[in-house]
Amino acid sequence: MSDAPDPRCEPSSGSCGAPIARKLPDVWGWGALAALGGLVLAVPFLRPGLAPLLPFGAAILVGSLVRLAPRHAFYAGFGAGMVCYLPTLHWLASLFGPAMVPLCAILAFFIGLTGGLLSWLSRRLPGVPLWLTAPVVWVAVEWYRSEPFILRFGWIAPGYGVIRHPAFQAMASWTGSYGISLLIVALGAAMVTLWPRRRLAASALAAAWLALFMVPGHKAPTKRPMLVRMVQANCEDTGEMSAQSRIGSGARADVTLWPEYSLLSDPIRDGATFRRLQATARENGTYLIFGGKDRFDATQPERFRNTAYVMARDGRLVGRHVKVHTVHFVNDGEAGTAVRAIPTDVGRLGVAICFDMDYPDVARRLVEDGAEVFLVPNMDPLEWGPLQREQHRALFAMRAAECGRWLARADVAGGTSVCAPNGEEVARVHTTEPTRLDARIGRMAHRTPYVRFGWVLPRVCVVLLCLACVWAMTHPWRRAGQGVFAPEHHTA
Repeated sequence: MSDAPDPRCEPSSGSCGAPIARKLPDVWGWGALAALGGLVLAVPFLRPGLAPLLPFGAAILVGSLVRLAPRHAFYAGFGAGMVCYLPTLHWLASLFGPAMVPLCAILAFFIGLTGGLLSWLSRRLPGVPLWLTAPVVWVAVEWYRSEPFILRFGWIAPGYGVIRHPAFQAMASWTGSYGISLLIVALGAAMVTLWPRRRLAASALAAAWLALFMVPGHKAPTKRPMLVRMVQANCEDTGEMSAQSRIGSGARADVTLWPEYSLLSDPIRDGATFRRLQATARENGTYLIFGGKDRFDATQPERFRNTAYVMARDGRLVGRHVKVHTVHFVNDGEAGTAVRAIPTDVGRLGVAICFDMDYPDVARRLVEDGAEVFLVPNMDPLEWGPLQREQHRALFAMRAAECGRWLARADVAGGTSVCAPNGEEVARVHTTEPTRLDARIGRMAHRTPYVRFGWVLPRVCVVLLCLACVWAMTHPWRRAGQGVFAPEHHTA
């Protein structure tokens, strides 16, 4: 009997038993490497100083996923997502207990979806380079899970991991957070594609990436300055808020900003409360922005809208903003839809509420309507830990950089801060106790390239992904089993 291998037992066919036995270690090996990539992507969100690791994590993850069959790539991507999200979002356990695990699993599903799509497209469209396919797929999926998907949770996206560095703050004003994610994944995919045969080119790309972190920053201009007083105090402590709002020995503030839910009641329909607020505005000669519950339906008092009110110096109510992006799984009121700048004699004020700034659309729409500054009543509760606060700060910095606006936010317990139009955080409080922060900020009138056209980038990626999928399913020159790497590197 001949010792020659049975030609029917092709490794790609998955038949005859023995090839399957040889295949399984490869599947687990590449899956473990994908998990390592997920871990490397997580590290910069645990230690912000390690942000330069992001494209290397993307390289490990993408390079592993495309060497697996689509089904296995999905499972490996899901596992990498769990490795990424469980440590970075462990603080969800303080809000939802054991339910944080399925929440992380939902987010990890999208990394799995990215892996499955990448593997499938690399086989169906072998002529398309990985450095083009990978970022398009990544950004399209990232946009979907961050905005249209029901959970709408964009935290821990690669773009946010580098926003504290000047080079990426400048890039954000053109492409937004999605454009930075696209760059990181494209660079990782390019490095992993070049590395086997063109190591010098791959090393040059890595060196160019690291050089971006050496780009010096610049001081943002303070044109047409206004003084904003941000009052940090717990909800319903109107006495403390009023005390912190007083002029005292300081200068008269143009705007005094209180936190989200400054009052848990309806401050407009409660006559006594409204008169106290008017007295505070008149006494200090300041515009007063405060949060409260607009109980708009007298027949159903439990219904309300989370609202930020703008009161003029003379006590007149001149504007309001209803929170557009209410917080999931809590009673945060009924969401609003309108996004309008509020005209005053100190400029057109862009007022948003806390979670609104976790998404790009509200800030961009405010600027499109002429907002010259962002003033944000905020609520980062006392129960939040430093990691959660750090991750949230990155979102505010991104919105300021994308839109080129000064951003001031007043928090209940530690998040009170100011971001310059370049995304740099220039002032913040370092206590969770009641206090105030005065800052002179500028009013800007220009529209950044991101506001003009850069915001469409993720939508373009979605269209390109859909076209690529249709092309892959219908074009006659597709060849299943082929991809950006040599066939023998693929696991069927």
